[in-house]
Amino acid sequence: AIFDLQTKSLAVWGRYSICKAGPYMPSKNVEYVRALIQEHATYFANAHKVLIKRQMRVNMRIIESVIQALYFEKCIIMPAQIVKMHFHLNRCNYKANKRAAVDYVALRFTDELPVLLSNCAEMSLAWAQESKQDDLADSLLMVLYYLDTYLYSDNEVVCAPAMMEQE
Repeated sequence: AIFDLQTKSLAVWGRYSICKAGPYMPSKNVEYVRALIQEHATYFANAHKVLIKRQMRVNMRIIESVIQALYFEKCIIMPAQIVKMHFHLNRCNYKANKRAAVDYVALRFTDELPVLLSNCAEMSLAWAQESKQDDLADSLLMVLYYLDTYLYSDNEVVCAPAMMEQE
């Protein structure tokens, strides 16, 4: 998720694969991350903060560490438990936590506050068609947690009127 601090709007919301071709090979993690950052260089260069979910698996922890090393000054590692507790989504079970995050985002951004996505058909469609909604939910919850904890208290997020083109 990419949140624009100037417009106070969600500008990009999607899931990106770090492995573009062939099978995933953990030995290429650094190469994958460098390619991802290069592909999205504008976002990383202009980021106020880079939020990363604390990873549990070793392969993912390597990816987390590479990004943190490259963007140390503006990187925040967020443990999932803190984000879940902030939104009262901790169910003490990995699968139940994932489901709670998806349900929370679905309720908040499609049922309770439809105006937030009504002008963002692309994001709404991405959410509806995403097979791993838990990843999208986690990214959005991290942004909302950051806004609540570090920047704003009103937590009012809107979709950008003009969608940013993906690089």
